[in-house]
Amino acid sequence: MTLNIETFVIGGSVAKAGDLLLGPARESLQGYSFQAVSARLRVVASGLGEDAPILGAAVLARRLLRA
Repeated sequence: MTLNIETFVIGGSVAKAGDLLLGPARESLQGYSFQAVSARLRVVASGLGEDAPILGAAVLARRLLRA
């Protein structure tokens, strides 16, 4: 709530579980968030599949090397 996050992206091999994991995650968010906010919260699987973690790490490393 403090960070005003609207979308949670689940990536890597965990995302392969699909609705088996994402369904309960969505339900939990509804139970733990304010009613005014819960309607706009989303939990989605990454479109990058299993490569998401390594691509994210590469982007972060590149940014750190440029600094």
